[in-house]
Order: sequence, then C-alpha cells, then structure tokens
Amino acid sequence: MQIDVFTLNYHDEQQAQDLLFLLDKYALDPMGGASALNQSVKNSLVAELAKLPQAFSVICYVDGKPAGLVN
Repeated sequence: MQIDVFTLNYHDEQQAQDLLFLLDKYALDPMGGASALNQSVKNSLVAELAKLPQAFSVICYVDGKPAGLVN
C-alpha cells in the first residue's frame, strides 16, 4: 500500500476533481447531511477556494486513489 499526502493545488484539474469527489462522498454520508453537493457548489467551490489566500486543503491518496481530505 502506498500513501501519498499533498497540499492540494486548486489549479491542478485532477486534484480539484478529487477534492470535489471526496467532499461529495462526505456530504452523502449521514454525518455530512446525507445529500449530494449542489451542482452550483461543485461548479464554483474550487475557484472560490483558490481566491482565498488563507484557504488550503491537504489530500491523501492510497494507491493513487483519493482517500482523505482536510480543509
């Protein structure tokens, strides 16, 4: 098993997609509200985060697949 942890680059298309994938999976869980992210959120969240100098995310991959996220 290979574990990789990175500070997420909001301008990296794959990492941006992985961030939305993980956030959506959390949102679908009862602890996240049991409802998928709104499409308008999916369309704008990464760009809005990229505008905030104080925002950062850390993403974890296990065997190349997104597995964890800290915002």
